[in-house]
Amino acid sequence: MKSQIISEASNIKDISKPPYIEKSSMQNKKYRAWAEIDLGALCHNAITLKNILPDKCGIMPVLKANAYGHGDIECAKALNKMGILDFCVATLEEAIRLRKNGIEGDILILGYTSPDECKFIAAYQLTQTVVSLSHASALNNKGIKIKTHIKIDTGMHRLGFDYNNISEIENIFNCRNLEINGMFSHLGASGSIAYEDLLYTNKQIERFFKIAAYLQIKGYNTGILHLQASYGILNYPNLPCDYARAGIALYGVLSNNEKTLIKPDIHPVLSLKARIAEIK
Repeated sequence: MKSQIISEASNIKDISKPPYIEKSSMQNKKYRAWAEIDLGALCHNAITLKNILPDKCGIMPVLKANAYGHGDIECAKALNKMGILDFCVATLEEAIRLRKNGIEGDILILGYTSPDECKFIAAYQLTQTVVSLSHASALNNKGIKIKTHIKIDTGMHRLGFDYNNISEIENIFNCRNLEINGMFSHLGASGSIAYEDLLYTNKQIERFFKIAAYLQIKGYNTGILHLQASYGILNYPNLPCDYARAGIALYGVLSNNEKTLIKPDIHPVLSLKARIAEIK
């Protein structure tokens, strides 16, 4: 089912070439071992993943857990220089850290944030995921206008509105203090191309776009739609979404490359090095 709301342009302005090749490292004479971060490889991977997707679908880099241990601030700055202005993290603290270090654009908090922290969401111009009707109501009752995305549980059974509870999802649009800027879900088995997993993932995809179409027909603005994570990009690249959340693949890592229909030309961003103590 084709989404009825698709952004006019990608969030990447011009990524025909990385802006620079730079390595950030902890190399120092006092260290016996250190990690080197190749920001050129990061930029290359961003280009590669973007080129897999439809022209109107941008990438939304995932910077949770300190960018998977790669250094969230430096990675975000490099991606900002490429024109990427949409990111996602797991927690409020991660989002504030990016903002305090000058990262521009929209930063989506994928996880639950207590309504008591609503003032910080607004102050740092962040976007909060709404995970349930009670969560939406509690955020709304704080009387502070914030930007939000709706999380739909289409079958992964993690955070989000049950896809069967369409009336609850509709009620969010009545929350005056919640600006609905997007809607998303998470594919639970997109990393597998086993027959039963393909069936399950396609069922999740069908549920998501069915809900989006229903809401749009009812006159609700669902904002941007995003569904794929790294394996979704590589196994289901042609979905009519506005963004795809590029996570571990952005850093040049896949848990099992044989599971993907597309074999991307991605490069590891992190190298672990150590000094030679002795050669015998």
